[in-house]
Amino acid sequence: MRRPYGEYVNPRTFGTWLTSQRQARGLTQAELAHELSVNVYTVGDWEREARTPSLANLTSCATWAGVSLELVAALADAQLAGPPLEGGPAVHRDQLSIVDGGA
Repeated sequence: MRRPYGEYVNPRTFGTWLTSQRQARGLTQAELAHELSVNVYTVGDWEREARTPSLANLTSCATWAGVSLELVAALADAQLAGPPLEGGPAVHRDQLSIVDGGA
Protein backbone atom coordinates (compact mmCIF):
# COMPACT_ATOMS: atom_id res chain seq x y z
CA MET A 1 0.00 0.00 0.00
CA ARG A 2 1.34 3.42 -0.89
CA ARG A 3 0.44 6.33 1.33
CA PRO A 4 0.51 9.90 -0.05
CA TYR A 5 3.11 12.21 1.46
CA GLY A 6 1.80 14.20 4.38
CA GLU A 7 -0.94 11.72 5.18
CA TYR A 8 -1.56 10.72 8.80
CA VAL A 9 1.38 8.95 10.46
CA ASN A 10 0.73 6.93 13.61
CA PRO A 11 3.52 7.42 16.18
CA ARG A 12 3.38 3.72 17.08
CA THR A 13 3.92 2.21 13.67
CA PHE A 14 6.62 0.29 11.89
CA GLY A 15 7.97 3.38 10.10
CA THR A 16 8.51 5.45 13.23
CA TRP A 17 9.86 2.42 15.11
CA LEU A 18 12.36 1.64 12.35
CA THR A 19 13.53 5.26 12.21
CA SER A 20 14.11 5.38 15.97
CA GLN A 21 15.90 2.00 15.98
CA ARG A 22 18.17 3.04 13.09
CA GLN A 23 18.98 6.41 14.65
CA ALA A 24 19.63 4.84 18.07
CA ARG A 25 22.27 2.66 16.42
CA GLY A 26 23.81 5.64 14.62
CA LEU A 27 23.12 4.22 11.16
CA THR A 28 22.23 6.00 7.96
CA GLN A 29 19.41 4.70 5.78
CA ALA A 30 22.06 3.42 3.35
CA GLU A 31 23.85 1.48 6.09
CA LEU A 32 20.62 -0.07 7.30
CA ALA A 33 19.63 -0.93 3.73
CA HIS A 34 22.96 -2.73 3.30
CA GLU A 35 22.47 -4.69 6.55
CA LEU A 36 18.95 -5.73 5.50
CA SER A 37 19.93 -6.39 1.85
CA VAL A 38 17.37 -3.95 0.46
CA ASN A 39 17.58 -0.76 -1.58
CA VAL A 40 18.14 2.51 0.31
CA TYR A 41 14.93 3.89 -1.23
CA THR A 42 13.05 0.97 0.30
CA VAL A 43 14.22 1.93 3.79
CA GLY A 44 13.15 5.52 3.13
CA ASP A 45 9.73 4.36 1.95
CA TRP A 46 9.31 2.22 5.07
CA GLU A 47 10.31 5.07 7.37
CA ARG A 48 7.97 7.54 5.64
CA GLU A 49 5.27 4.86 5.69
CA ALA A 50 4.91 5.02 1.93
CA ARG A 51 5.20 1.22 1.82
CA THR A 52 4.77 -1.65 4.23
CA PRO A 53 7.42 -4.40 4.22
CA SER A 54 6.70 -7.97 3.20
CA LEU A 55 6.66 -10.67 5.87
CA ALA A 56 10.18 -11.70 4.84
CA ASN A 57 11.42 -8.13 5.29
CA LEU A 58 9.56 -7.74 8.60
CA THR A 59 11.34 -10.91 9.76
CA SER A 60 14.71 -9.46 8.71
CA CYS A 61 13.97 -6.22 10.56
CA ALA A 62 12.95 -8.09 13.71
CA THR A 63 16.14 -10.17 13.61
CA TRP A 64 18.27 -7.07 12.99
CA ALA A 65 16.67 -5.24 15.94
CA GLY A 66 16.69 -8.27 18.24
CA VAL A 67 12.93 -8.18 18.84
CA SER A 68 10.09 -10.57 18.16
CA LEU A 69 8.40 -10.81 14.79
CA GLU A 70 5.11 -10.37 16.66
CA LEU A 71 6.14 -6.89 17.81
CA VAL A 72 7.25 -5.79 14.36
CA ALA A 73 4.15 -7.28 12.72
CA ALA A 74 1.91 -5.44 15.21
CA LEU A 75 3.64 -2.16 14.33
CA ALA A 76 3.14 -2.83 10.61
CA ASP A 77 -0.51 -3.67 11.29
CA ALA A 78 -0.99 -0.34 13.08
CA GLN A 79 0.59 1.41 10.10
CA LEU A 80 -1.82 -0.25 7.67
CA ALA A 81 -4.83 0.61 9.80
CA GLY A 82 -4.13 4.34 9.55
CA PRO A 83 -6.33 6.86 11.32
CA PRO A 84 -9.88 6.04 12.32
CA LEU A 85 -12.39 7.29 9.79
CA GLU A 86 -14.64 10.06 11.02
CA GLY A 87 -17.65 8.36 12.53
CA GLY A 88 -16.40 4.89 11.68
CA PRO A 89 -13.80 2.24 12.47
CA ALA A 90 -10.26 2.14 11.10
CA VAL A 91 -9.67 0.16 7.92
CA HIS A 92 -8.63 -3.38 8.76
CA ARG A 93 -5.48 -4.81 7.18
CA ASP A 94 -7.51 -7.57 5.46
CA GLN A 95 -9.11 -4.85 3.33
CA LEU A 96 -5.75 -3.69 1.97
CA SER A 97 -3.09 -5.33 -0.17
CA ILE A 98 0.51 -5.21 1.08
CA VAL A 99 3.18 -4.10 -1.37
CA ASP A 100 6.58 -5.69 -0.85
CA GLY A 101 9.23 -3.11 -0.14
CA GLY A 102 12.03 -5.53 -1.12
CA ALA A 103 15.17 -4.76 -3.05
